[in-house]
Amino acid sequence: MQITFINSRSIRHKGLGLNEPSGLCLTHDKAGFWTISDDTKAIFRLSIESQSKPESFPIEEKGLEGITMTQNGDYLLAVKEETNEILKLHSDCLALHSRHPLATMLGYEKVQKEFRDSNKNKGLEGITLHTRSGTVLTIKEGDPGLLIEISENLTHIQNVIPFRQENGFIHPDLDQHAIDYSDLCYDKKRDLLWIVSDKGRCIFLYNYGSNQVIQKLDLIYQKDGKNKTIPKAEGIALDPSGGKLFIVSDSKARLYTFTITD
Repeated sequence: MQITFINSRSIRHKGLGLNEPSGLCLTHDKAGFWTISDDTKAIFRLSIESQSKPESFPIEEKGLEGITMTQNGDYLLAVKEETNEILKLHSDCLALHSRHPLATMLGYEKVQKEFRDSNKNKGLEGITLHTRSGTVLTIKEGDPGLLIEISENLTHIQNVIPFRQENGFIHPDLDQHAIDYSDLCYDKKRDLLWIVSDKGRCIFLYNYGSNQVIQKLDLIYQKDGKNKTIPKAEGIALDPSGGKLFIVSDSKARLYTFTITD
C-alpha cells in the first residue's frame, strides 16, 4: 500500500484556542472533522475542504487527546489522558452525557499494573470505533503501548494487546520502548487499524485478527521541492471509501491530506 501527499492547510486559530490539535474524526455527515486541542476547553468542527473558520463548542474539560463518533452519530467519545477515562458527549450540543474511567470497568485488572507503573504522560491517547463489531478501541501511548478493546456500552474491557516487536511494532531509528502511539482509526474497507506514531513519524498498518503489523508507512510530504516528515502527528482519519488519509500535526497545527493506493 502507498500513500501520496496531496496538500496541507493550517487549522490553527489562536482566537478560538485551536493551537495543538490532538485527535481527528469525521463528522457523521462526512462533511467535516471533529478535533480537540488538549490545552483548550473546547471541541472544534472543521470543514473537510474549506479554509473557513472552525466552529468552536465550549466544554468543561481540557486535556483531551483523542476523539471519535458513535455509529448513529448521537455521541462523541473522547479520551482524557490525565484520568484515563472516556468521556461521552451529546454530538448536537457537546454536553457531557457520562464519564467512563478505565479503573471502574469490568476487566480493569488486565491493565491495572501497566497504568499503575507507567509514566502519567503515557496514558490513553487515541480512540476509534470498530464499526464491524461495535466495540471501542483505544490506545495507551506507551510505557508500554497497549491496544484496549472496550464494550460498546463502555463498561467492560474485553481485550488487551501489547504493542510488541514480535508483532511488527518496529522502527529503524527508535528503540522499542521509545516508540509512542498517538492515535488510531479503523479501516472498514480493509479491516485494518491505522495507528500513528508521532515520534516515529509513521503509521503502522495493523491487522487486528492476526495481531500483526503488515506495513509501516512513513508520513512524508513535500515542501519547496523537498521531502519532509510530519512532526507530532497526533490525529488520524480515513474517508469512508478508504481512498484518502487525513493527519493532523500538534506542533504545526496543520491538516495533511494523502491519497491511498492499494
